[in-house]
Amino acid sequence: MTRNRTNSPHTTARAALSNRRQTIAREDGECLDSVTDEWAAIDAAIQDSEQVVAKIGPNYRDTLLPAGKVIRVHLVRTEEIKHFNRWIGHFVIADEPEMEEFAGLPIIRGWNKPERGKRLSPNHHLQQDYRAVTGLREFVVPKNHGHSAVLGSFLKNVQVEALTTVVGRRMDRTTSAWALTNQDDHYSVIDRILSLTAGQPRVLMKRTPSKRKSKSNS
Repeated sequence: MTRNRTNSPHTTARAALSNRRQTIAREDGECLDSVTDEWAAIDAAIQDSEQVVAKIGPNYRDTLLPAGKVIRVHLVRTEEIKHFNRWIGHFVIADEPEMEEFAGLPIIRGWNKPERGKRLSPNHHLQQDYRAVTGLREFVVPKNHGHSAVLGSFLKNVQVEALTTVVGRRMDRTTSAWALTNQDDHYSVIDRILSLTAGQPRVLMKRTPSKRKSKSNS
């Protein structure tokens, strides 16, 4: 299940304004140039607002899939939520026939911020996802690398298969406790990455002899 975005508030408002304008014209039975101009200005303002919203794009909190849905995604960007000491990967659902209904929707995956310079525990979700994508058992986060470099080392320019879950709670900052949310506020996130489906992770790429020679001669 996904939320219907076709009937946005802006679109609905514009349709209502248009209907109201026609009603006024019928009731008065005359040409209402000033009223028409007024509604035209309002219509133009709404259209401008719609263009701004379109540029921003959909929000991951608007993505709601069936619980336990398996999807294919690719990474588009990363960020760090310092307040919660978390790393976030922003993904987009792949445009494939079996996922046509959800193609292009944004979805996120969160990890606890790893300790740099040390090998991650097998229980760390970042380690588990790293192994699912690369097949490598050990993952040491370099001391001088941030979230973009670390996550990009195995998720950049690849497609992965992932399992989703539904978020039905939020952190209350005033009490530092979890609070349940209304069903209308539920959204989907990636629960874990299952496997690599396309592409080659950067960490697995090996330079060819010709490239190494070219670099040494430069």
